[in-house]
Amino acid sequence: MENSISVYAIDSSTGALALSGSATAGTFPDSVSVDPSGRFLFASNSSQSSTVSVFALDPATGLPSLTYTQAGDGISYPYSIAADPSGGRVYLGNGSPSEVLAFSLNTLSGRLKPLSGLPVTGVSGPYSLSFDLSGSFLYVSNAIGPALGDSVSAFAVDKSSGTLTPVTGSPFIAGQGPGSVTVIDKVQ
Repeated sequence: MENSISVYAIDSSTGALALSGSATAGTFPDSVSVDPSGRFLFASNSSQSSTVSVFALDPATGLPSLTYTQAGDGISYPYSIAADPSGGRVYLGNGSPSEVLAFSLNTLSGRLKPLSGLPVTGVSGPYSLSFDLSGSFLYVSNAIGPALGDSVSAFAVDKSSGTLTPVTGSPFIAGQGPGSVTVIDKVQ
């Protein structure tokens, strides 16, 4: 379904997917993230809407129900979104201008409030955001741009304020046009 979030049930024995429902989001929901409690789903809606859709998740079915749409607050062509593993913040990769915004998360209502001291620049076409498992570091793929394209920016996350500080040596060279970044705790 166009401009929607689809939800699938996973068969635990085969891994097969079965569509269990969907919910309407904004225009072009490019990225989704769920807060660590599993109560809220966030969708970054790029293109004309330049919004974030916030959904409450039904604890029994996992189906999303639109709670509200966040607009303004510096949100402009959001490519990507990631909920901090601590559950207290949500970060957004804006495409225009290229920057990362941060919001505090009301864990009861799902409301987002802009954090002071941000946005953070030093990213270019932030198509993907990913935290390490502890939430201490945020990684951003730099997919476009002559200065930072083809790299990954790394930021240390201040646990009390949510501010981001570039990691020494960042950005790090990556393959051409890295569209996605993820973190694996360790490979065994």
